[in-house]
Amino acid sequence: MKTSGVRQVCASEASGGLRQLVGTRILAAIEVSESVLQEALRSIREMPPTLRVRVASANRIVLQYRAIHATAVLRESVDLRGPRVELTLQSRLFAWALRRAIRTSAVAVTGRRVTIDLDRLESLSGLSGVWTHLRSVRFATTDRALFVHVDFAVD
Repeated sequence: MKTSGVRQVCASEASGGLRQLVGTRILAAIEVSESVLQEALRSIREMPPTLRVRVASANRIVLQYRAIHATAVLRESVDLRGPRVELTLQSRLFAWALRRAIRTSAVAVTGRRVTIDLDRLESLSGLSGVWTHLRSVRFATTDRALFVHVDFAVD
């Protein structure tokens, strides 16, 4: 099944309240490579096409926008009330440039903090019914890989 088919099935099930998954609990550790992260960035139509990402150890993400490189620290867990992913940029100059380049309300840059509202990303539309079933989402990085630890349950 193609990725778009899987996405449609998941979106359809999520919009139906995940009734077929009642009683299911999933604990997963998912390795996400840099190339997958880069492809995910490209799928967000409103993101600058020249924005690049590199994963480093200790939850550091190196972002490149045109000639500017900046390190950001990825918050260890997703704020599930949103759900939101947060990064803290080490460079105010990069934050300033990024704030002017981003054309989506799903990403906000305030000071050096970047907040990505997952529920507002067009590429994740249709999955809003999933967020309430997440118990936790945690991140850890090594050089070139992001590990996402998920605790998901449909009661």
